[in-house]
Amino acid sequence: VARGFLINPFLLSQETSEDCEEEEGATTATTTNPAVLAASYLDFAEQYPPPSPIYIRNHMRWIFREELKPASTNDPAVFHADWRARLWTFLVRPYLETIHQFRQVVAFYVQQQLKAS
Repeated sequence: VARGFLINPFLLSQETSEDCEEEEGATTATTTNPAVLAASYLDFAEQYPPPSPIYIRNHMRWIFREELKPASTNDPAVFHADWRARLWTFLVRPYLETIHQFRQVVAFYVQQQLKAS
């Protein structure tokens, strides 16, 4: 159960089903888009800073897991061919320390998604 909340923190939202019905597809698209989820999470992390960037990194990895984590992590060809695998590997490393850096990762993800579509 907790894993679902890590992947999609909007599941903890106080919205009623009536609120969701008013917006139909917009609500579903917004609450399942990892970039929107991550941006919202980062707003909260900025307002209520965690003890360490590790907490943010781990939450970001849960939020982006389904979109970025490659099926085969042992194949170097996947790493070099797909930006998603490289971004996933970058999120695993301790390079990111500030909210601004995490926001840049989200911006990069959005930019790459737009290029792909």
